[in-house]
Amino acid sequence: MFHANCFADSLFMNEHESKAVFDMLNGKKEPEKDKKQIVISGIFYVNESEWTVWINNQPYSSLGEKDGFVIEKVTESGVYIELEQGNVAFFSVLGSR
Repeated sequence: MFHANCFADSLFMNEHESKAVFDMLNGKKEPEKDKKQIVISGIFYVNESEWTVWINNQPYSSLGEKDGFVIEKVTESGVYIELEQGNVAFFSVLGSR
């Protein structure tokens, strides 16, 4: 039996991802497969027109519609992504200035 306090927030998993792993290890449920997962693994930012962001292990260097999401804006500290029609989320990067 695994306990919830075994998993802490890290650079690799947030609270929700940790809970999903905990639940799977304890046989509680399968992860939801119909929801789109967004993982920001890095941002290389020079200025507002020169940048690359890695989303789900894919590099992107332009705004607009991608694989099931829309990159709205990129800053040195994070990415604005439209996940559903009209719902924009800001994903920040840890350790940014």
